Amino acid sequence: MGERTQLEEAEKKVSNAWWAALLSAGVTVIFAFISLGGEPVAGIDAWAFLDVALILGLAFGISRKSRICAVLLLVYFVGGKILMWTEAGNVRGLPVALVFMWYFAQGVVGTFQYHGLTGSRGGAPAAAYRPAGGSRGTPWLVWMILASVLLVGTGGAWYFKSTRQIEQSTAERTPTQADIQTAATTSVGRLNSVEMNGSTSPLSAAIVVDERIMLVPCRGITPGAHLFVRMASRDIQAKLETAGEQTGLCKLTLKEGGSWPLQKAAGAPKVGDAVFAASFDPGGKVLISRGEVKRVTQGSQGMVIESSARAGSPVEGSPLLDTTGRVLAIALEGQDTTLPAAWSANWPER
Repeated sequence: MGERTQLEEAEKKVSNAWWAALLSAGVTVIFAFISLGGEPVAGIDAWAFLDVALILGLAFGISRKSRICAVLLLVYFVGGKILMWTEAGNVRGLPVALVFMWYFAQGVVGTFQYHGLTGSRGGAPAAAYRPAGGSRGTPWLVWMILASVLLVGTGGAWYFKSTRQIEQSTAERTPTQADIQTAATTSVGRLNSVEMNGSTSPLSAAIVVDERIMLVPCRGITPGAHLFVRMASRDIQAKLETAGEQTGLCKLTLKEGGSWPLQKAAGAPKVGDAVFAASFDPGGKVLISRGEVKRVTQGSQGMVIESSARAGSPVEGSPLLDTTGRVLAIALEGQDTTLPAAWSANWPER
């Protein structure tokens, strides 16, 4: 085999290796773009754009007949596949991986053969051969397209990853006392009764459980009484819908407002848990105070929760909330009691 034929064979191996590298980078870019909208594809996520950058760099080195780049690409590809297969617990994609390994190994052989041949005669004249990837053979348009895709992909990966982290942190963020205060202002009100002489008597707290529906203790509510609920500095007319003489639960219908229902918590809290208690200032505005559960005992209507969140006797029907703003208990007969059966049954599930 003549020297020129040997050079051509070596260059062909090198050319095949760097084209295989470009193909590998292209496939990785496609999967990385797909993963931007959801879960990783074939174990490839948005961070694979960094792998693409490395592969393209090594591919460029191979196109310049770099033995170091050829060896590094083979080692990097084989090591990456072994790591991926170990983490996945299977060898999915092995046939395709073996094809790429073959071409990358041929690239190693080709670069060493090329330097052995050109070095043995002190370099070949430029006119005697044209390196696959030399200045006249390199498809610069391909390189420019791949570089542009890599740049856009890396920026997109950073953007989507950052956006997703922000969304996750927002979704997982524990509500603050200010958040619970805001929610309670639109979901908890002070029930009042207007007497025949026009005077107003405060009765109890009222809790929104559905759109324009509130639950309150029946104590103090008389048939035919004119009722209104003060919420967020507004007085909203209320109508007695149902009254349970045995259960002590009354359901009110609001003329307007009350469209932000509270949800009930699942189960009783434990000693040491943080809780928030709702109360009212003299003007009827909802106030939220934070404390800890001190004691949980069994009462006549449910579990009685003693906490440092209450300062003095609570307003009848006012809620005790957990750290997510869900109702743990209501004040009944001066004690915070987990929702009795009648309250639970009339509280819509969400």
